[in-house]
Amino acid sequence: MLGSSWNGIEVMFESEREQILRNVVERRRILKKAQLTYDKKRRQDMQQDSGAEKALLAWINKGYTFDELHRYEDAIECYDNALEISSNYKYAWMLKGLTLLLDLERYEEATQVVSVIF
Repeated sequence: MLGSSWNGIEVMFESEREQILRNVVERRRILKKAQLTYDKKRRQDMQQDSGAEKALLAWINKGYTFDELHRYEDAIECYDNALEISSNYKYAWMLKGLTLLLDLERYEEATQVVSVIF
């Protein structure tokens, strides 16, 4: 009797987990789309930007590309390079955290990254 109750609870938790993951993935897609729009605008203004800002955007874009190619470790390295240029660039921290959390499932590292953002 107890076994069937546990199975029902496990199924309930599994469906909630799947819904949460779907929500996180959808939010990530929306955030990335917003960032691409922002980056497009920033590229229009690049003539006025310093070399460091251009390098920062280049690392972010390269990391995003690696992420889309499922080369997550390379993406993390690019986000780290961007953060060396500007450690307060929250979008780089966010992308790194999302990659660690969703793609690499390195939860402790992702938690540390999120603590930097907030």
